[in-house]
Amino acid sequence: MIVRSTDKGLGSVKIVQTTTIDPPPEPVEVTLAQSAAADFQVSDPDGRPLSDAKPGVHSWLFDYVSIGFDIPEVAPDFANLGGGRYRATGLIPQWDYRLRARAEGYKCRKELKVVARPGETVDAGTLALDWWGRKAVPGLIARLRDANPYVRSEACQELSSLGFEGQEAVAVLITALNEDPVNWVRFAAAEALGKIGPAAEASVPDLIRALQEDRLGVPREAATALGRLGAVQAIPALVAGLEHEDRDVQVASAAALGEIGPAAAQAVPALIKALRDQANWHVGREAAVALGRIGDPTALPALREAAGHKVGHVREAAAEAIKTIEGGGTVAPPARPTTKPADTTAPEAE
Repeated sequence: MIVRSTDKGLGSVKIVQTTTIDPPPEPVEVTLAQSAAADFQVSDPDGRPLSDAKPGVHSWLFDYVSIGFDIPEVAPDFANLGGGRYRATGLIPQWDYRLRARAEGYKCRKELKVVARPGETVDAGTLALDWWGRKAVPGLIARLRDANPYVRSEACQELSSLGFEGQEAVAVLITALNEDPVNWVRFAAAEALGKIGPAAEASVPDLIRALQEDRLGVPREAATALGRLGAVQAIPALVAGLEHEDRDVQVASAAALGEIGPAAAQAVPALIKALRDQANWHVGREAAVALGRIGDPTALPALREAAGHKVGHVREAAAEAIKTIEGGGTVAPPARPTTKPADTTAPEAE
């Protein structure tokens, strides 16, 4: 139970044992106490204070326990004290708070734990943020060489989030794609290479080899990355991927051929075959989308046939592709990363 006065000057927390059967719990008496506060500093990795940070808070309980009704408001108010110092006020005494902060160009990897007594103002210490954007890349490269596969995988995911700004890590990501002993690190590396975009073009031969593997997850992410890179030289391998034993690889290969667009005209017969695959409507839908993006009129008879497909997703994709081809255009593939993202602030949570 969390109880707080409307002005946040008083508060209390109490653990109450409950049961799904009778009898109901006994009445609970809660004694409110004066709210607490916490001062803390936010700095960059070199120890310089950050005066424009955006502090936040979360509670471990509400992060790990699903509650089927409205969660009580327990977040404190924050005041900027200047010089990189901040104060969290209105803390409920004895409640377990975790303080964090965001700032443009930085990522928050750590948190400050605060459990304060009534009326107390505690010094929670310094919250040092890590670099984000291009300044983060050297550290992420080091993490790609860590002995812990979870650390390596997380580094790949963060490089994916950075997009083109992670281009300095391309060589190390290629090594991870080819040599990492853990499968899910390898497909995370493939995803990162695709998200980096044109600067990762050197990885295309390695991604083609990865597409031709049978390891779970790696061929799928390799196909997706090849599509994002617009790798024309990968078209034969992607056509072969349409008949891969893993359905997810088939779907990813069809989608990648669509992203390559008109340059993938040689794949039209294979995509038509995939479109007619009644056993796998997922690949049929992506094949229809790809045919629309390629824009080859020879696909129209098969698309008209698919417009009567028993699965609505396939019918809709085929109808849209027909409309596009008959209109003389192509469906533009998603834009590939070529410019700096507008927001360089690291995500709050991952």
